[in-house]
This record gives sequence, structure tokens and C-alpha cells, in this order.
Amino acid sequence: MGTVAVVIIARDDARVIERALLSAKPHVDELVVLDLGSVDDTAERARRVGARVESSVWSRDPSAVRNEALARSGADWNVVLEAREWIDGGGAGLRALAETPCDHVGLVTMIPGDHGRGLSPVALAPRLLPAGVRYAGRRPEEPMVEGLTQLRTGVVLASDDLEPARWRYDRSITETVLLQGLSLRPGDPEMLMDLGEVVRADGRLLAAYDAYAEALEGMDPAHPRRHEVVIEAIDVARAARRFPVAIALMDQHMAQWRDSPDFAYVIGDLFFEMLLADPRSANELAPLALSCWTRCLEMGDRPDLAGSLMGRGSFLAAQSLYALCLVLGQQAEASRWWDVANRLRSQASRSASLRSDQANQANDGSAN
Repeated sequence: MGTVAVVIIARDDARVIERALLSAKPHVDELVVLDLGSVDDTAERARRVGARVESSVWSRDPSAVRNEALARSGADWNVVLEAREWIDGGGAGLRALAETPCDHVGLVTMIPGDHGRGLSPVALAPRLLPAGVRYAGRRPEEPMVEGLTQLRTGVVLASDDLEPARWRYDRSITETVLLQGLSLRPGDPEMLMDLGEVVRADGRLLAAYDAYAEALEGMDPAHPRRHEVVIEAIDVARAARRFPVAIALMDQHMAQWRDSPDFAYVIGDLFFEMLLADPRSANELAPLALSCWTRCLEMGDRPDLAGSLMGRGSFLAAQSLYALCLVLGQQAEASRWWDVANRLRSQASRSASLRSDQANQANDGSAN
């Protein structure tokens, strides 16, 4: 029987890396992450869920990066997954690879995440590659599969991002364009939000916080993306260890977003980070983190909220409770939360696939 590995290239993807890895973990033998110099805790979070993390540097040649990542895997089959994607259905198709000869390429179905279900057509992509297959080209890079039969596998990948492979970006160019735009439209909240994301990904957490804070100041309270900016501002303040600032933001916005699982999730992350920074505060902070993530599970996921990350109201919250219990030395309780996370992940995948099928059927009906 052969072996199957998931191969992910990551670059400052701490927000989403666990979702991607955990969606694949039950179906593969190994999780391999090639980290391109992340300055956030992407690598730590990946290791936390059992991934083997290898280090490299960013390159303008995406094929070279892809090939380096594949070379770090010793499996018979490699599942190419982006950090901003997840296995949304058909995971058993990955395990089935181990029992098939490496003489073909597996096609997966690509669909939008919850926010875009039914709004765009699905597509097929060659993501299940036998060992030895490599990439070529730059715009875009593609696996060299000439001569290999391409077979549909039933595996479904989803992403909330139109461009999930953000590690490709040349951030310096993107930042320059945004700064030029802001010189013409000072205080534009949309451009400030984009700037915050770019500079955060570059590791400049204080600059990212300043961009998000300025976006909030100039943003109408009813702006459709206000929820997203509040969440990002709190989370980047946490990552920068500006804990008093993050607490102040929490107090300021709690009344408006008390029913947001994303808000509760990042506040739980905040308390957990404070606990790790000062273990003597565990008796005070551990119950607060526990309460936040339990509240996430009570609310469930809210895909109707702008910037909401699927899983924060379900399996990601349970995964965080697992990590908290491990830190506290509560092994039995940690195992229980791990099982809950796996169950919720499976439920979320089935529900999302059902909604996608219903949306596609509705679109087909309206077209006829």
C-alpha cells in the first residue's frame, strides 16, 4: 500500500493554516508544510496539529517553489493544497489513492467557500499528483502531466479567497500601489484594509494595526466590512502583543459583535496568548479563553458576516480548546476536544457540500 501526503506552501497564513491541515489530516499519512519565512506563528500552528514544517525563502518563480515543496515529501502521492483552502468533501478519495498505482493524475472539484456558494461555476484541477510529477511555467504554473491519464476523484476543495495561493504575491509592488492610491484618496477604508493585510503579511504588525485602526476611524458604522476590520484589528494587536490595545478594542466593540463567533474566537486567542506570555496568570485567563471558545461552539459558524472564517464557530474553536487543555496538562479533556473537532469538521463539510449542491441546482433551474 502506498502513502499519501498533503503538501502546503505557506507564508504568514496563521489565520487559516490549521483549517487546511485539519481538513486533510484524517485522510492522509503525512502533512508537509513548506514555510516561506513566515513572521507570524504559521509554523508553530502547523506543528501543533502534527505537520512537518520545512523552511525556505520566497521566489518570483512559483514553479520552483512548488517543486521544492514536492521534493520535501517522500510520499507516493502528493495532495497539493493551499493554506487558504480546505477539503470540503470526498476526503475518502484521498485515502483511496494509497491503493491505486501511480500511473494517473487525480482531478479535484474546486468550489467557492460559503460566501460564494452557487455564485460561480465549479472547476476541475489536477491536485492529486504521483511522486515525481513537477511544475513548470509561471503565469500560471502547472503540473507536467502529459502522458498521464486524468481521473476525477470525488475530492472537493473549497476556498473563501479568489486567490488562495497568496504566497505568490510580490508584496512590495502591492504596497506601493496601495500607498499611491491613498495619496489620492486619503483615509479610504477599503484601501487601508488592503494595506493592513499586506503589511501584516510582511511581518510589520504595528503598521498593520495602524492601517486597520485608521480604516475603522473613517468607516461608517453600517459599512458591510466593519466586522472584518474589527476582527483583524483585534487579532493583529494580539499578534503584536499590544494586549492593552486589544482589550480596549474588545470592550469598545463587544456590544455590537457579541453574536459573532469570529469576535469570540479572536478574543479567546487573545486570552490564550496572554496566558502563554505569563503562565502565572493561567488561573485567571484559562477560564476566559475556555468561555470564549465554548461560546463560539454555542453560536456556530456565521458565513453571513463579512470576513467570517469558516470553522471559528465549530471545529477551529474545538481545536483551540484542545490546545488549551494540552497546555494545562489536561490530557483526557484534550483528547475529548480533539474528537469533537473531528466530528464538527465532518459535519461542516457535509453541510457545506449540501448547500453547494442546492445552490447549483437552483442555478440550473433558473437557467432553464
